Amino acid sequence: MMFLNNSQIVIDGDLHKRIHMNITRLDQTDYLPDNKFFMNVEWPGDWEGRILLAMVNGAAATGRIPVYYEEYLGRLTKLLTENGYMGPKINDGSVNEQQLAGNSWLLRALCDLYEWRGEQHIYNLIKGMCETLILPLRERIADYPVSEQERGLAAGDGRADGWIVCEANGWLCSSDTGCLFIMLDGATHAYSILHNPILKEVIETIISKFTEADLTASSYQTHASLTAARGIMRFYFDTQEEKYINIAKNVFCLYKSKGMTENHANINWFNRPDWTEPCAVIDSYMLACQLFTATKDPSYIADAHNIYYNAILPAQRINGGFGCDNCVGWRGAQALSMIMYDAYWCCTMRGGEGLSKAARYTATQDKNGLYIINYHNAVVITENITLRLETEYPNNGYIRLETLSGNLVCVYMFVPPFAENTAVLVNGKPVNINIENGFVCLPPLSKDNIVEFKFDIPLQTVKCFTPINGTVIKHGTLLLAKQLDDAYISMPDTRGLTRINDVDAVYKDNADNIFKPLSCMTDLTEEEVKRVRMQFVFNAER
Repeated sequence: MMFLNNSQIVIDGDLHKRIHMNITRLDQTDYLPDNKFFMNVEWPGDWEGRILLAMVNGAAATGRIPVYYEEYLGRLTKLLTENGYMGPKINDGSVNEQQLAGNSWLLRALCDLYEWRGEQHIYNLIKGMCETLILPLRERIADYPVSEQERGLAAGDGRADGWIVCEANGWLCSSDTGCLFIMLDGATHAYSILHNPILKEVIETIISKFTEADLTASSYQTHASLTAARGIMRFYFDTQEEKYINIAKNVFCLYKSKGMTENHANINWFNRPDWTEPCAVIDSYMLACQLFTATKDPSYIADAHNIYYNAILPAQRINGGFGCDNCVGWRGAQALSMIMYDAYWCCTMRGGEGLSKAARYTATQDKNGLYIINYHNAVVITENITLRLETEYPNNGYIRLETLSGNLVCVYMFVPPFAENTAVLVNGKPVNINIENGFVCLPPLSKDNIVEFKFDIPLQTVKCFTPINGTVIKHGTLLLAKQLDDAYISMPDTRGLTRINDVDAVYKDNADNIFKPLSCMTDLTEEEVKRVRMQFVFNAER
């Protein structure tokens, strides 16, 4: 099963608007190529990689070229042609894991650019980075200190931008614990292009070292852990070795149980619920979608929907950037509030990649047909069929498909686990359906068919999965929250909650308290976001 490429998804609607908001943010003066983070000595390649990754993905998804894209690419091409990678030369001295993590983002950006444009000089830069940076590390990986004991650190060191906190076993170790393993993302992406057997051996060595780590006991950064798992998933797709998908599954399972907030964002380090980080939230969304393509397990799509609507969208600000929030469900927190308005040096750029990947992840296909797994307004184009997809999801269970061209293609629609009274109409007439493994298979479609996929979305109360031991109210996949003026409120009587209209997933109770989805935060000004306290956990034991 494979995702479609960017040229096969023409996105529209809310996601289209959000991608353009992010590109507009990247066009602002914070992202001038002379920014202080360019050629950063603490994180070589990190700023350059994340900004280029966001620009390439945004341009591929929309066709809009960011203002500074050509200048960034020109400067980076010159630097990489001369030096091979960003930062000081790695020799027999200590290896800086932040340098490897930063360059991995740059390598990822170049790989995405090559897959988009197919230009030989970009291929040469990818090859050069691997030969000068990654391959020489083969003998150094075994000494990497994976535990707190080896590093001589206590859990609790760290800050939002990461820094070198110690030297151990010939490695300069970061407060972003385990960030070496971010390199698995860039290295595996490069391997999928180059198929270099020595690079494969290095990747296998890094994965082996990663499996030695106790991610929770050593409080690994969840962003680094999930990025590593994404890289391992990509390696699985190339090698088809079952052990690699099992590693990725285990990381995702661990993350869901010990690294997630109640709104499906992340805690920045395992055992340290200090703040959320959209970089990691994006990683978790991408990993969930990738796990579905490998397993066809629909629970991963349900995870992806929960993450997208309750964590990714609320983290995007009205300026198009992405910021960090508190960790609801941990340390007694019942309400979402802002920690950092716009983490422009990292999360805003990864947010750009995440939104663009969400567009691409609208659909996937295999020999059996086309699978619509994420519901966005879009035109979906394959060799056999072109569909216009219009949706009211997640507010309403209504998706409309119009076949613009093609004939007799099997299309599968994801059925959310909460859906009730599912029905399909073809050209206005009901048809018999079977739901199997989380999907309804539509009758073979031909040109000018119009399909309406309908289901009811119930209002539910659900026990919290985080340590807080409370209850949440959900409209389908959407968590419902009340803006607080003062203290936490008790659980409202859901029998008294009424929806205010048929368009929005907004409810009020008998006392006229308003409960709305967390994604409404994107519509707020900076000052309003700073005042936000959106309670969505109720009746918690404190």
